[in-house]
Amino acid sequence: MLAIACVLIRSLRAIPGPVVVFYHALGGLIITASYMGFKDYYYGDSSGGGFMKLAEYSCDQYNVALLGSIFYAGAFIGSNMAFQSDSSSFVALLSYMTIVYAFIFDQFYFHEELKSVEIIATCVILIVAFGIAYYKLSTQIVEDVVGKEKRESDDLEITAAGANQLEKTPETK
Repeated sequence: MLAIACVLIRSLRAIPGPVVVFYHALGGLIITASYMGFKDYYYGDSSGGGFMKLAEYSCDQYNVALLGSIFYAGAFIGSNMAFQSDSSSFVALLSYMTIVYAFIFDQFYFHEELKSVEIIATCVILIVAFGIAYYKLSTQIVEDVVGKEKRESDDLEITAAGANQLEKTPETK
């Protein structure tokens, strides 16, 4: 689902980023409110609150939710700008850095014990992602240098051809 959303964001290159972010937030609000209302209607109020359950959270929980929303908005704006300005494959490769952040927070904030298989799998994913990103960047740099040299040699050929033409034309007085 995320890949489809990112490709759709890429297709909206002509639309300014803030407009995409606004409609993303509006759509999220409508879908979430609809889900909560449907859940309350279909399952009844046996879960203990539904819409009114929002009033039962503590101040710390609201602060964490607000902070999470702010960071998510920043991440969405950043990924939106990245997908609109560069190729989807390269931006998706760089998005694997979220794995590193997830492991850091699992270890230091949630105090989860990491298994060796998880660490090895994460390292393999990151090594492959960074290897491909390095290869793409180095290939792009080489293509840029070769393209610049080609353009310069073409300009020299055009200048030389123009100079030859000037030498061959008779001077008019």
